[in-house]
Amino acid sequence: MIRIVDIQGGFGNQLFQYAFALNLMKKGFKVFTYFGKEYQKGKKNKSYSEERQIIIDSKEFGIKKLNTITYFFLEFFKRIPYFNNRYYQIIFEKDFDNQKKYNYITSFNGFWQDIVTVENSLDEIKKVFLNKKYLSKAEKSRTLVQVRRGDFVSFNNDLKIEFYESALLKINKIIEEIDFDVVTDDVEWVKNNSIFSNAKNIFPPSDDRNEVLNLFKRMLTYKNFIVGNSTFTLWAALISSDKNSKVIIDEKFSYQLNMNESKLFSDWIIVKNS
Repeated sequence: MIRIVDIQGGFGNQLFQYAFALNLMKKGFKVFTYFGKEYQKGKKNKSYSEERQIIIDSKEFGIKKLNTITYFFLEFFKRIPYFNNRYYQIIFEKDFDNQKKYNYITSFNGFWQDIVTVENSLDEIKKVFLNKKYLSKAEKSRTLVQVRRGDFVSFNNDLKIEFYESALLKINKIIEEIDFDVVTDDVEWVKNNSIFSNAKNIFPPSDDRNEVLNLFKRMLTYKNFIVGNSTFTLWAALISSDKNSKVIIDEKFSYQLNMNESKLFSDWIIVKNS
């Protein structure tokens, strides 16, 4: 049976979709990834936006891409009612049932942000970053804070300053003389809030593949994380943190990820957004 996983969104979302694809492979399915037209190889955006690039190719995770010929054959057969009804279907995340049997060829569309799915494939994902020498066994000590605003502000999904005050206070009670950097898509907002005045570095965002990878490589050198509600820093924490790390996550984001079902990260600290 064939399973096709649509890849969409930024780097954090792409990693969730790869994790979902790896879970399908473990169940014995032949799995392919499909990248929409918005992913143009080598395309560099003029400014940070929702247009995305493929940051790490699916083949690095042992997942083949759906080739052009196969894609056009599928598009052709989808127009034939008999084939489309009996052998092919598209499943959206909201309709997904892990126990249900789907058609011979099934395409999955969603973000699949679920901690159990991640934990089932985390070793394979970590191996990719070890092979790329992004992970080091050197001792880690510093803290990384993610401030995600941008489109989150428009949807009232941004974390308020009180969240960061509470998160930094909790970290300060655990770690003496906290030493931290900030990753943000709103550098001016961070600079205008005194709570971040002790940050050694403030890193802006990028959609450029090489810049994203270089920043993520740097993020994997931190010991502690204030993830907030960002999938980007979440993945750095998932891959890089250990039993001695302190990781703080937004309550709502934790609920969305089903963190209460986690076996590996049950000691993460949950802070409620005001």
